[in-house]
Amino acid sequence: MTQVITVTEMARSFSDIIARVYHKGEEFDIKKGANIVAHISAPKPANDRVVAFQSATEELEWQNNVKKDLQAIREKYAKKNDAAPKTITFGGLMDIYESTPRMSSEECDELESRIKQNRKDRNWRTGTPWN
Repeated sequence: MTQVITVTEMARSFSDIIARVYHKGEEFDIKKGANIVAHISAPKPANDRVVAFQSATEELEWQNNVKKDLQAIREKYAKKNDAAPKTITFGGLMDIYESTPRMSSEECDELESRIKQNRKDRNWRTGTPWN
């Protein structure tokens, strides 16, 4: 069970807290004011780190897909205007948005359910995959 301690308690008992983490496997959330600002625990087993690495890899793959999508938008925009811009302005994005077909409410609902299922399948967490 994770214990909540203040930053002051952590500073005054640092050596003792590290020993408790090391020897007993205890975990601590460090609180400053009303906010938890840090978490101290023993390292996770190697297989947990592999899962976190895979999650980070999937995130990078997703970012690369976004880059490819933006490149496709640039190319589509270039075909309309005969010159590929180095950047797309908000107005340019609005032009593309205006020329894109709209989704029906059923399509929106299906997209929402797919996103929720994808997050569930990927064991989506807020924050970083290193939590």
